[in-house]
Amino acid sequence: MAPKPKRYKLILYQHLMKRWYGATFFLGLVLVAFGVYVYFFVEDIRLSDTGSFTLWGLGAFSIIIALILFLLRSGSFVRLFPTYLQIVTPFMRVKVPYKSINRTQTMEFRNTLGKKKIKGQQADIVVPFTNKTVIIVSLAKFPIWAGFLRTFMSPFFFMDKTPHFVLLLDDWLGFSTELESLRAGAKQYAPPQVQSFISQEVSNQKARPGQAKPRSGPPPQKRSSSSILSSLKDNDKK
Repeated sequence: MAPKPKRYKLILYQHLMKRWYGATFFLGLVLVAFGVYVYFFVEDIRLSDTGSFTLWGLGAFSIIIALILFLLRSGSFVRLFPTYLQIVTPFMRVKVPYKSINRTQTMEFRNTLGKKKIKGQQADIVVPFTNKTVIIVSLAKFPIWAGFLRTFMSPFFFMDKTPHFVLLLDDWLGFSTELESLRAGAKQYAPPQVQSFISQEVSNQKARPGQAKPRSGPPPQKRSSSSILSSLKDNDKK
């Protein structure tokens, strides 16, 4: 049984998930606690029952979402297979064949941001990684429709509109080494060629020894019966 490919973690996604599930879980606890307060300390019975149940429901929903995000915190990574690389995010999986990769290069993450305006919470997420090294995988074309990718993947996967992926990984050096090794192996491998029936028969005939070669030139002319009789009479006279 072949070993499972190593998972190279997408650290920006994981950092984002940790922030989300922590904030969502805290919000759920606050809603539940406020619902308890409304139920026990609000004198209006109608408001007490309706408000408390609503707050409890919202709090429980927030806690469930937080638990889902907690389980997905390690569900963002890249794996290398013999013929393709796989990008896995909480919302989709993308397979990129090695034959569609033109080249790879390294760059600091801050240089990939370009003219993007990063403010508020987004800046708090990105700033710790600005000095990190990323791998830019340039492609001949995207494996699926570019609009779909840009909708369900983080904008930090892309620098511009050209086909490529920006990968911020926990071990970019190991990933780059393994990727280039697999790409070289995929280029060296050539599937066996299947000969057609006609070409195989021609090669077999050439390989048979002692077989007479076909005559070149016009075919021999057939002699009629009258010409044969006249030639016999001439021979008798002689």
